[in-house]
Amino acid sequence: MRNGPVAADSSYEGWQSAKAGSSPSRYGGVVRILVADDEEVIRELVRATLAGDPALEVYQARDGEQAVQLAHEHAPDLLILDVRMPKLDGFQVCAAVRRDARTRNATVLMLTALGQDTDRQRGLEAGANDYFIKPFSPTALLSKVYGLMDASEGV
Repeated sequence: MRNGPVAADSSYEGWQSAKAGSSPSRYGGVVRILVADDEEVIRELVRATLAGDPALEVYQARDGEQAVQLAHEHAPDLLILDVRMPKLDGFQVCAAVRRDARTRNATVLMLTALGQDTDRQRGLEAGANDYFIKPFSPTALLSKVYGLMDASEGV
């Protein structure tokens, strides 16, 4: 996955212009992202946030079980997981993704309202690469996504 520095201009347009020439498409191909959250409004906000980049292909899951199924079907490059979901929680989804050879190298971002250090530690122990707290700024989320994508390019 990829990302660049956050621009001094924190507006979406300013950030996008600072990112010019370094979108994931320069890496040759579409980046598949799976967003799993039981709240439709959150899934749609994340999808809309990422929709401006044609190199990002976004899939959505409404619960943990569907997230695991879609991860196996689409082998996403990045998973954005809520922790509190029906059927399987985000920690369980993350662990399942890490156990499967098709998805174990995917980058995982936990996006949750659970912001205690113990919650963050549990996410990292489950195999998450990073942890992002709700409520969130769409611009900050976009920056985080590109950052994780850049970091995974060096792997």
